[in-house]
Amino acid sequence: MQFFSRVFGSDSKVSRSHGRNRSAVRRRAAIGVESLEGRELLSGNIPGVSFSFGALTITGTQASHNSAQVSIDPSNGMVKVSLNGQAVEYNKSSIWSMNYTGGQGGWDSFINDTSLTETVTMYGGNNTSLGGSSWNSVNLWGDNNTYDARGAASYVFTYNGPNDKITPYSAVAVFASTYIKWY
Repeated sequence: MQFFSRVFGSDSKVSRSHGRNRSAVRRRAAIGVESLEGRELLSGNIPGVSFSFGALTITGTQASHNSAQVSIDPSNGMVKVSLNGQAVEYNKSSIWSMNYTGGQGGWDSFINDTSLTETVTMYGGNNTSLGGSSWNSVNLWGDNNTYDARGAASYVFTYNGPNDKITPYSAVAVFASTYIKWY
């Protein structure tokens, strides 16, 4: 209680400082409240991008024609995630896995310009994906999809894609499947 009465009460004791050329000075604690300027949260603040427990998840927010890219920002070394014209950045050392899921209508584009491991799932056909320099696992649903691992190791699973264009590399295994609808 003595502390509060010293700080807030009118019975505050006089504090004296005895310097060479100083006279007795009375001091009292100044208490106040200041407002902070607006803050922009740089993690998870755009639709379709979330980050939790080391997992970076990117989900196309449009039915088709989603455009996503993951790269390293040269100015600060952070991982920059762009989705449909919006961007957010994360600390690379905190990301353990990355997943991209495109829209059901196809015509999506996903580019990984990092060494982060990725899992990509694209639907509807006519999609384009460029893999990162680490391990890539890609699921392509529909026809006329294009995938280039850019020399990295990849498993590519194609479903109903007889016209898919998978750039061949020795470290890329392609597993093709055709789904037959039984009535």
